[in-house]
Amino acid sequence: MLDTLKRPVDPSEHPLLSKTYMVPTPAIAEMYARVRQCIRRGVTGAVIYGHTRWGKTYAIRYCVRLLNIELPRAAVLTIGMPRNPSRSEALFFGMLLEAARHERSDSGSVLKRRLRLYHKTGRNGRARGW
Repeated sequence: MLDTLKRPVDPSEHPLLSKTYMVPTPAIAEMYARVRQCIRRGVTGAVIYGHTRWGKTYAIRYCVRLLNIELPRAAVLTIGMPRNPSRSEALFFGMLLEAARHERSDSGSVLKRRLRLYHKTGRNGRARGW
């Protein structure tokens, strides 16, 4: 009888083996609810903070994955703090362009980088092609 069961996923591609699964803990679910609340209210940015090794990166990856599924036309960008922080606008816009996978993220003036990011996301914040 077990031989007649069809598996939905080939055992060699199962998320447990490839470690591509994500499980929303209550804290992650609460964080995602707050992110969605920020989006509904039009909050233009947020900071996720917490103690070292408490799962912030995992939670952010979960939220990004879910946002890309639930809001496929939204531009979802994440950037981390550089090891040697600088107060440079060019660096900031370069990091945003890199997060948006722009091929020229590290060249041009601040204005040119800002405009490339603007044209990448469009006036309404939705992702567009290059």
